[in-house]
Amino acid sequence: MNTLNTLTSALIAFGVLVSPFAAEAEVRPAPEETAPDTFPMKADAFKKVADRKLELLKTHAERGIAKRSLLPEQKTAVERALDGGIKDLRAAIDRVAADGIVTREEAKQVKDLAAQFRAKLRDQLRGRHARAKAGKARRTGEKPRTRESP
Repeated sequence: MNTLNTLTSALIAFGVLVSPFAAEAEVRPAPEETAPDTFPMKADAFKKVADRKLELLKTHAERGIAKRSLLPEQKTAVERALDGGIKDLRAAIDRVAADGIVTREEAKQVKDLAAQFRAKLRDQLRGRHARAKAGKARRTGEKPRTRESP
């Protein structure tokens, strides 16, 4: 009887350990459904992936703008640069997808253009918030300037 109990508990433990892995294997979608990153790629699939990434870029940049307390002029200038850069990226995407097939080299050109745009936007936002002057003064050891009453 003791051997039967040991054998039964071992089989139950094995079943409990294996069942989550089997369930996980059934739930995962096929790789071609998640990210079609094989090249040459159809233009429609490339545009779909690129548009999703552009939307993520735009929402991330808008969150960064909202996080900083910018002057209205600064905010409009950054938003104008953001919209212009996205327009340029969409034009580049349309240009490489014009023939219906996107090669790895064409996709790399778009990726490099997007990286340049993100770096330019990051440089535009760097140090442009309400605490920037106070932080600079704290780092350099200077006292922040205040208005003196006449």
